[in-house]
Amino acid sequence: MASKKIAKDKFGVDLESLVFPRNQYNDGVLEIAAACDFKTARINPSDWFWKETNHENLLKKIFRTGDTLIPMGKPVYFDLDKCIQSPLIQIPASRLLRPYKTGSIFNRRRIERIKSELKRACDLHQSYHLWWHPHNFGFCPEENIRVLEELLKYVTGLIQQGDLSSLSMRGVYEKMNSDIESDR
Repeated sequence: MASKKIAKDKFGVDLESLVFPRNQYNDGVLEIAAACDFKTARINPSDWFWKETNHENLLKKIFRTGDTLIPMGKPVYFDLDKCIQSPLIQIPASRLLRPYKTGSIFNRRRIERIKSELKRACDLHQSYHLWWHPHNFGFCPEENIRVLEELLKYVTGLIQQGDLSSLSMRGVYEKMNSDIESDR
């Protein structure tokens, strides 16, 4: 894959984790990614409104947006040990940290929803995959950084209490492989 070669040649980085553009992928693409030696990929939640994102419609968008405010689908936390591991480790997305919007009455609700999902994941000894797009912080950068800082402080508190450990996608790969090795 060209992106792996460029990253290695120009920056000395061996790309191992993959997030698909616009969350669009299929089984064939996952197999190709594994053949290119990617170790992990982020996949979509299992709800119908996340299926086949390349075939969008207004109803799917409404449900995905609504789910950031109130539960409209299945819980987004998951058992890390039950992640699909073939052809590579598939890490389900939990929540996108959507950007702050000036004047929106929903800014606080979105953050509280993420915090409550994180807490519930910890209570159930489950995993949670939070992500954001840095370019989304371009508008209202101070507010977006403040929100991110608030969430990171919350996560830090959960870690300090011993309720949470934070892993990158590579960290998930390493943990799952060390668990496999220790089972042998």
